[in-house]
Amino acid sequence: MIISYDMLRNAGLLAAILGAKWDHLILDEGHYLKDPKGNQRIRPICAEDGVASVSGRISLATGTLMPNQPIECYNAVRLLDWDAIDGASLDEFRNYYYDFGEGFVTVFDRKKGCYVQKRSKAVRNQPRNLDDLRERLRSRVMVRRLKEDVLKELPDRQWHLFPLVETADMRKALTHSGWDAVRQMHEMAEGEFDGSVPIDGSISTARRLLGEAKAPAMAQYV
Repeated sequence: MIISYDMLRNAGLLAAILGAKWDHLILDEGHYLKDPKGNQRIRPICAEDGVASVSGRISLATGTLMPNQPIECYNAVRLLDWDAIDGASLDEFRNYYYDFGEGFVTVFDRKKGCYVQKRSKAVRNQPRNLDDLRERLRSRVMVRRLKEDVLKELPDRQWHLFPLVETADMRKALTHSGWDAVRQMHEMAEGEFDGSVPIDGSISTARRLLGEAKAPAMAQYV
């Protein structure tokens, strides 16, 4: 089990993986494959001679296959079922699922002797044919499991509470203003929630500070 994609940068580990045959490659957080050109983190997986080439079945788990753009699903579809997009190359995929729009391109400036960014109206950055892509993904690649269907297959949750001795850092963390917003949320009627809670990051900050303050005591308990 590889617990981080960054571990594949270790040449020795990667060589050991590529030197064997694997029945089933399971990739959690599959949206990490979203860079269509394959960055350093995912190239060992997506390259033609990468981990996928020594694996039998391949499964990806993700809640956001395309976080922002259609092109971000290209690597995943190519690994899972390239025929789902008719074996399209990256350029063919982009040409079909994007129309021209205004954006920046990198060009070589001979006067400056370097590459510069230039605005152009001929950049393929306007998604199109999305109904076609959706149908291909749903019929050939994606299996969507709803939480309500999955929960009944899991064992009952077990809770084990243990006390933490309150420290000065915990007390300080609990004075953060974000906890006032938390208390306000608990007192709200369901219909008031969307418009009444400010989105300013204070709750997240309060939770982070308390988590950091509790960490030493939790580590000692473990």
